[in-house]
Amino acid sequence: MTKLLDDLSHMEGAAWKCIRMAHFFDLVSAHPSDDRFWIFVQNALGESACLLWCHLFGSRSDPLHYTKLVAHAEVEALGTRFSPAAVKGRLLAHAGLNDATFDALWEQVKRCRDKYIAHRQPDAEVEFPQLDRCVLVAEAFRDLLADVVDALRKQQPRDGELLSLHRFYREQTNATLKRSCEREFLAGLKSASTWAQAGVDAAHGAA
Repeated sequence: MTKLLDDLSHMEGAAWKCIRMAHFFDLVSAHPSDDRFWIFVQNALGESACLLWCHLFGSRSDPLHYTKLVAHAEVEALGTRFSPAAVKGRLLAHAGLNDATFDALWEQVKRCRDKYIAHRQPDAEVEFPQLDRCVLVAEAFRDLLADVVDALRKQQPRDGELLSLHRFYREQTNATLKRSCEREFLAGLKSASTWAQAGVDAAHGAA
C-alpha cells in the first residue's frame, strides 16, 4: 500500500501542476499585452504544462504514467472499473476524445516537447497543443485518483493517510483548482500594477 500511495501522491502532484500551468497559460494568453515579459511567462507556462502532461500520458516507461497506477495489485483488486481499458475510456470520454483523436493530441504534445521544449531544434517554432483538451484529460485523471482513494478508504476506514487524501480531494476539486488560479492571477496583476506604480513614483522622486 505504501508504494501505491507514494505513486498516487506523485501522480497527483504532476496532474495538479499541469492543470494549474495550463489555466495560467490561458489567463495570460487572454491578457492583452505585447510586453515581452508576458510573452515569456506565457511560453514558460505552456512548456511546463506540456512536460507535466507527458509525464502522465506520454511514455509508458515514465514512472508517473497513468497506467502505472492501475497496474498496482491493490487497484486491480478494486474491480473492472479500474481496469486499464476502463480507465483509458474514462479519460477519453471526459475530454470528448476517441482513440484516434487522443493519438492526435498525444502527437501534438510530444512534438512540442521533443522539437521545441526538450531539444530546442533550430528550425522548431512554438506550436503549443490543445491545452484545453490536455486539461480535460488531466482533470479526469484527478477524478480517477479521488475514486481510487475513496474505494481504498472504504476498505480501510481507519487508515489516516487515506482519510487525509479523501479530505484533500473533497476540498481540492477541479472546479476549485480553476477558481483558485483565477484569483491568484488577478492578485498577481494587482501586485504587478502596484510594483510598477512604485517604480514610477521612485523615478519621479529621484528626479
